[in-house]
Amino acid sequence: MPQFKLEFNKIFRDQLREIKGYLLKHRDRTETVERFLRHVASRIAQLKDFPQLGKVCEYNPKFRRILVDEYVIFYRAMMREKVIRIEFIFHGTQNLPIILRESGEVG
Repeated sequence: MPQFKLEFNKIFRDQLREIKGYLLKHRDRTETVERFLRHVASRIAQLKDFPQLGKVCEYNPKFRRILVDEYVIFYRAMMREKVIRIEFIFHGTQNLPIILRESGEVG
């Protein structure tokens, strides 16, 4: 089976940059932050071979979600186009239904 192509929403890229800045400011070791970022990259890379790896999002079935430590990454698997679009990353303690609703992604 051919690998899927990865695409990254600007919102996701901005969120990940903010998370990195927060972690660098509040964690005492840069290595810990770099390890987390490698874990994010590794989990996302798995989606190229296993696009349905994540669970279907209970708030909106057009999204799937994977966990990376205490964070939740939302993505869309476009099977016909062979594309995985990484949409959002949120801390698991955030109120995800409200956030997704406010973003216009949940009815």
